[in-house]
Amino acid sequence: MQVGVLIDNQIKRAKIEAEQNFKVEMSKMRKELHGVQVFTEQQGKVIAALSKDLGGVAQELTRVNGQLATLQAQIVQHRQVTSTVQHALDRGIKQLLDMDKRIMSVGGPPSSGMMRGFPGQLGAEFEHQIGLGAAGNLPRNRTRKKKDGPKSLRAEAPEFIPAGPATDPVDEGPDTEEA
Repeated sequence: MQVGVLIDNQIKRAKIEAEQNFKVEMSKMRKELHGVQVFTEQQGKVIAALSKDLGGVAQELTRVNGQLATLQAQIVQHRQVTSTVQHALDRGIKQLLDMDKRIMSVGGPPSSGMMRGFPGQLGAEFEHQIGLGAAGNLPRNRTRKKKDGPKSLRAEAPEFIPAGPATDPVDEGPDTEEA
């Protein structure tokens, strides 16, 4: 009988120990399950926030793409306007060059150098067309003939004669007559 009691005691102890181990393992599993549930909830919140942010980013990208398309259209328009203005300027400069050639062909002096102010090829092309080349940058050597007689501002200038009554500014004051 004692063997039966010992076996029953060992079975009871094993049963109690198994129940305790089961409870400990169940509590560990509950803690892990709770941790996984909390983590899953946090991930859900993060995913929801990211989805909301990505929705905002998608709207912003759509808006920026619309602005970009508008800017590209404006750039195309500006390029067209710039091209048109450039062609008009090129035609105007060509007309000026042609006019300068015509003036020189009838014996007139070359332009005063305004076309030489254009940078690069255009200025060099102009100088070449009017025959100046490298000497075009040199100052002109002008000499004037000296005239005998009274000096005037212009050689062809007529003498100025006022149309109204002539008064002498020196004689107008009371101090000048008495002195």
